[in-house]
Amino acid sequence: MTYNGSPLSVGPDGHGKVEFTARPGNFDQSGNAKASWTGTIRLNQAGRDTTFKVTVPYTVTKPVMQIQSASVQALYYECGNKLS
Repeated sequence: MTYNGSPLSVGPDGHGKVEFTARPGNFDQSGNAKASWTGTIRLNQAGRDTTFKVTVPYTVTKPVMQIQSASVQALYYECGNKLS
């Protein structure tokens, strides 16, 4: 098995595990970025070597942070605001 051309370790159950950090290109207007990874699975099927190629698309969403004050409606720079 391979992931983007690099070999994967295959467990005793015959399953490979793909794990990676998603790094998007450019985010669109809605804060999403489309990307994909490719892989191959080689196996012996009915006495013949068979290779399956897969391309798996995924979407990365731009992270959003929301900060709220527990005590006041406005936050003040360097003033010890209590945050929830």
